[in-house]
Amino acid sequence: MSATRGGPSQEGWGARESGTTSYFAERLRHEMSAVALRHHVDQADADFLLVDVRSPADYREGHILGAVNLELPLLVQSLQDEYPGERTLVVYSHDDGCLLSTEAAAALAEEGYRVRLLRGGFSYWKAQGHPVETGDPFDVDDY
Repeated sequence: MSATRGGPSQEGWGARESGTTSYFAERLRHEMSAVALRHHVDQADADFLLVDVRSPADYREGHILGAVNLELPLLVQSLQDEYPGERTLVVYSHDDGCLLSTEAAAALAEEGYRVRLLRGGFSYWKAQGHPVETGDPFDVDDY
């Protein structure tokens, strides 16, 4: 297998492989970086609702400003009961190694919600120095 311009040939894996370009385009459509989310948080963007799917204990120890805490088993029912659905939901959990946010996003998308995942989760948000608050979970009724 020969490499061109420092990358693999078309015989190996690469951007020209069927579906690769669309895969990355879809990721960009369904994920959000910490920097992009910070912009929305700083602007108090009413078009977004942050959903922390970690445990209430983890949420109390620290969460993104304005996030509601809804654990996965009750997530869809809680939102259907209390949330009209006009806003985009930005879902996060611990980090990219934790699939809670992916499972939550899939369940919400199945119900017709507009959903994006926070890349890197709470761990990355905090490590990048973005604002974190502590305290008891907010009720969805407050939003």
